[in-house]
Parts: sequence; structure tokens; C-alpha cells
Amino acid sequence: MDKMEIVKAVGKILSDLDDRYPTFSDSEKRVALKSAASTLEHIIEAKSQAIMYAKYINDES
Repeated sequence: MDKMEIVKAVGKILSDLDDRYPTFSDSEKRVALKSAASTLEHIIEAKSQAIMYAKYINDES
């Protein structure tokens, strides 16, 4: 997931929050974004680990 994908994901999350919960305050949106950011960090880390493992397996072959 590159930076542009992250920017698009955050934009989509904000848009969805506005559509579904128009009464959410800015602070409530920040909490939701922090949760989403944490999930994105886990996804990015998992992707990096998968790539490193694939390279390791490839080098061992």
C-alpha cells in the first residue's frame, strides 16, 4: 500500500463517516481515523513481512 492508496483510504473513510454519521464531531472523527490508521499500519507491516518472506523463500530455492 503506497502513500497515495493511504490518502485515498483516509478520504474514503472521512466521506463514509460524513455520510453515515453527519452529527459526528471533529473529535469523534479523529478517534475513528486513529483506529483506521492503526489498522492500515498493521496491513502495511503484514505486506512488508510477506514480501520479505517471499524473497527469503525465493533466495533459498
